Amino acid sequence: MRRFFLAMLLAVFACYQTYDWFKSSRYPQFLERHKKKAWVPRLLLKSGLYWTFFDDPSKALLFFDRCAKEDLKKAPERPLCLYYKAWCHDEKKQFNDAIQWYSLYLEEFPKHAKADLAQRRLDVLSNGWSGI
Repeated sequence: MRRFFLAMLLAVFACYQTYDWFKSSRYPQFLERHKKKAWVPRLLLKSGLYWTFFDDPSKALLFFDRCAKEDLKKAPERPLCLYYKAWCHDEKKQFNDAIQWYSLYLEEFPKHAKADLAQRRLDVLSNGWSGI
């Protein structure tokens, strides 16, 4: 019973520490320092999605901005980074930026899985509507 309690306490502490790591200012610095590594675009995408899930598009944009930069242009995660970057601008009601990023996404990846959603949202925003 003691071992189980100790294991649970350790698991809760590890989750708490991990959550603090994502919130710290050192996390983006860590990603920037390791930007040449192959796993960084995936981690940027997952970190952005993490903050999207917790309904904080401002923090998610930090990661999607970095993932959408030119030096990561060949990364397989780039299409989703561009799409979710546009989506975050859309959520923050920055509609001109959302139009710009949806357009770039459709220009670079017209046959991607989320291209239909992006095209519909771009049509709505281009017509001056903000809601669906």
